[in-house]
Amino acid sequence: MTARIAAVAFASLACATVGAFFVAQRVKRAPPIVQGVLFGPHAFSPVASGVTHRRATLSFRLKRSDDVSVAIVDRRGDVVRQLVTSRFVRAGVRASFAWDGRSDAGALVPDGRYRALVGLRREGRSAVVRGQIALDATSPRPAIASVRPPIFPRRGFGAVKVHFRGPRVRRPTFFVYRTDAPDPATGRPRRVAAFAGAPGSAFATWDVRAADGTKLGPGVYLITVRVRDRAGNISDARPPRLDGSVRGHPGLTVRYVGVAPPLVPVTAGRRATFFVDSRKRPYDWAIRRVGSGRPLARGRVVPGDSAPRPLVVRAPRGPAGVYLLKVASGPHRTTVPFAVGTLATSRARPLVVLPTITWEGRNPVDEDRDGLPNTLDAVRPVSLLRPFATTGLPVGFADHEAPLLAFLDRAGLRYDLTTDFALARGVGPALDPGRRGVLIAGDARWLSRGLAQRLRRYVEAGGRVASLGTDSLRRGVRVGAQALSDPTAPAKTDLFGAGLEPVGACGTAPLVEYERRLDLFFGTGGQLSGYARCEETAALPSRGTVVSAAGPAVGRPVLLAYRLGKGLVIRTGLPQWSARLRTDPVAAQVMRRIWAQLSR
Repeated sequence: MTARIAAVAFASLACATVGAFFVAQRVKRAPPIVQGVLFGPHAFSPVASGVTHRRATLSFRLKRSDDVSVAIVDRRGDVVRQLVTSRFVRAGVRASFAWDGRSDAGALVPDGRYRALVGLRREGRSAVVRGQIALDATSPRPAIASVRPPIFPRRGFGAVKVHFRGPRVRRPTFFVYRTDAPDPATGRPRRVAAFAGAPGSAFATWDVRAADGTKLGPGVYLITVRVRDRAGNISDARPPRLDGSVRGHPGLTVRYVGVAPPLVPVTAGRRATFFVDSRKRPYDWAIRRVGSGRPLARGRVVPGDSAPRPLVVRAPRGPAGVYLLKVASGPHRTTVPFAVGTLATSRARPLVVLPTITWEGRNPVDEDRDGLPNTLDAVRPVSLLRPFATTGLPVGFADHEAPLLAFLDRAGLRYDLTTDFALARGVGPALDPGRRGVLIAGDARWLSRGLAQRLRRYVEAGGRVASLGTDSLRRGVRVGAQALSDPTAPAKTDLFGAGLEPVGACGTAPLVEYERRLDLFFGTGGQLSGYARCEETAALPSRGTVVSAAGPAVGRPVLLAYRLGKGLVIRTGLPQWSARLRTDPVAAQVMRRIWAQLSR
């Protein structure tokens, strides 16, 4: 049989196409002897699951008995599959032939439109059935075009309206995933709800409730849609990777109250400005110092219908420190930290640096409505004026900065205070040579390149720096006036040139001091116990000299002090360090010794 045959005009028919006729090669106007032709369905998928039709079927009756051949041809007329070459069909008896969408070699043929070619040996005719079917083995890729409102709740909206683009021949199913708090076991977003749309509609409404019927809590959510196309293929409704790209705008932020605090210290007694989003509902606020439960100021705000106004309060007077602003609107509340400094700074006091760049870099807020948090971990730009998500406390604040600052206050240790963002922007106390010591209070994952260079020069010129964080001082970021951008991957060494092992299990053995020229363990038994995880220093900077070290074994330093140039660097290497200052007397004593080094 020839590989290419000219076809007459054809049109799309229903699944059951009756009375199809032939184009005869030998006699163009011969009377039809093939009758009752059915060729369908219109579209089918050989790989679709859960569908009735995974094959195409051709059936017909002959007016006179004959030996038939049946083939499937593409739009150019090329044969892609020979179903039968010689099969006797009795007159008046319906004959059926099925095609599974594969070629003679068993391979799935490309998506496209196909027709059937029938040959009658006794009649000496071959012809193409008028009508065609579509083979479609590709899953649809629907996209959520919009979620309105993108931030919920909103006055006048009791539900959200979801608009999607994609096949609408069957009822769509929507799935809701929380992306700012992934499953710790898998690292994937957790599915929290599902709802159905109406067949034929590109819109659906959802009451923003979880699978158990409760209201959805504050967070970032991504909505996907599962649809079937006309061929029966089903779309993939799983969420993308957290560091991937997203089609459309499937994001929904649930926020009942949020606060964006200042990222530079406020001078004691002067005005501090906070941007509060209470969804235009009244809210109460109160201020207290970290480590204290006594409110120092409080008030109530009733927003109007116009654009929200910032909350302006007077920063507490007194020594430098970190304060907490608590905002409550009905049953919802959030608490954010902010730094308060003093005009009377002293180079004799250590400078405590809060890692606000890291606070913002890890703040899981969806800025572009794609359902994925904009964080530096996800290598995405981060705006600076954003409300702190969920509870308001930055990631790690309750375990690192808060207990450290409470310890310093209890011990009566005075300090000056700034943030790494303020240092990067040249605001407030500076890293000048007269400053005796600097304490980096928590995990400083990202620093601007300029600040990293100044910190190293400060140490080499005689300054003293203690870093209480882990996985710190190894990444750079561009600090702009409005955003953080271009975060780098972690370097093999920190900014001082020390190589660090990943944070891992410490084992059950205590950390024992084995180098004591600086003797940070003076007045203790020389060992630390009960620390489950630690970060070992694998290599010193090329010009570094160890003066104090403790670890699970000699040569495996965790708590480490070394000379670099004329200065000193101290690393604790313990994620639990600050949290243990209240309950571990050895840690408290070592912290006092570290403080003494920073105060010299």
